Amino acid sequence: MAENFYTLLTEIGKAKIANASVLGQKINFTRLVVGDSNGQYYEPTESQTKLAHQVWQGQVGNVKIDENNPNWIVIETVIPTDVGGFTIREAGLVDDEENLLVIAKYPQTYKPVATEGTVKDLIVNMIFEVSNTSVITLKIDPTVVLATKKDVDDLKSKCLLKSEKASDSDKLDGLDSSDFARSNHTHTKANITDFAHTHDDRYYTESEVNNLINGKANSNHTHDDRYMPIYKGDGTLANDLGVAQVLRWKNYGQGHVIFDASQGTAPNGVQVDRTNSNQPWTAANCPTLMGFNGGATWGVRVDSSRTADQVQGFPFRNNNGKLEVMIGGEWLSVGTKQYTVIRQGGLKHGQRFDYSGSSGVLRHFLPISSYTKLYIDGLEILGVFNNTEYERCFGLEFKNSISIVHSPRHYETDDTVHYLIQTEK
Repeated sequence: MAENFYTLLTEIGKAKIANASVLGQKINFTRLVVGDSNGQYYEPTESQTKLAHQVWQGQVGNVKIDENNPNWIVIETVIPTDVGGFTIREAGLVDDEENLLVIAKYPQTYKPVATEGTVKDLIVNMIFEVSNTSVITLKIDPTVVLATKKDVDDLKSKCLLKSEKASDSDKLDGLDSSDFARSNHTHTKANITDFAHTHDDRYYTESEVNNLINGKANSNHTHDDRYMPIYKGDGTLANDLGVAQVLRWKNYGQGHVIFDASQGTAPNGVQVDRTNSNQPWTAANCPTLMGFNGGATWGVRVDSSRTADQVQGFPFRNNNGKLEVMIGGEWLSVGTKQYTVIRQGGLKHGQRFDYSGSSGVLRHFLPISSYTKLYIDGLEILGVFNNTEYERCFGLEFKNSISIVHSPRHYETDDTVHYLIQTEK
């Protein structure tokens, strides 16, 4: 079965070219990589991020637009004579951010080296199609001059060899040999006539040229950061200089940005939630803002957390200076236990109340004598001698147990000790 050979834009390549078109940026192809596909052909896919088995890499040579197909990008690179000893079955193009943007299934080609008895420069051509060629940086490598047979034939058809003399049969555009000077001749001032002449309105006069360039900057000049172009999310220039509507999100390269969602619109025009992103923030993937002074990073304060609506899905509110969270439809104070069981009663002389098994709080306690004892988690609370002292017991919390003992030694008329306790269980 005959093999089919083709070139693909990878998923990263498609995304980068699309984003470059939107944001007015350029794609810079820097390296050509070739491989031997581990000894056999395979079908490259758009999801690939590297070749199956790379055997060589080098700087990209010429990048140009095909003269017959304006949407075709042609890239030419020479593998030099002193490199070889491998077979090429796959090739790719890498950008200046080390991303594989283009991958190709390449016709099997062996690149020899001198020790094998033959040498050659191998020219690798890759052609791929894009919808907007203006986002690709075109370049010519001055150290590499490539001329096709068509280039040579076209040049030959327009020139005559110096050793030949044009005859009347070699007329060019209706001109005969008398209209051309010999290849070896000189001019003197006397031969030049018609110094005074005029141009039509297709040409500027000297005064018109001076007026056009008056007040303009020299070709070699610089701008400070007040004049740097600021682009909006749709790739158009922002109206007010110095106000960036998007920041680059470096974690994922070109096209990934941080933007202002207050209008409910993403940089590509899609409607989005103004307050909540599709994905929650995580330390591994999401952007983190920091300052940098050239040597160290600095913290950036956006705002204090004054109005946190929710934490992990639970609504919060400020209730007269007290933080509350809604659980099961009920607002509960944050940082306190949920004491829902009420235990209350009165003790006569010689009686006692004991509780254990969960935490709780003593809400009310009214002893009638200094012989009434209170025990919190096994510890006796001392120094209880009058009602003022007793009031200090209100709101006492216990972790596991509480005991109230009404001593039989009493002489008061009303000898009942009243108490009110709330517990978790």
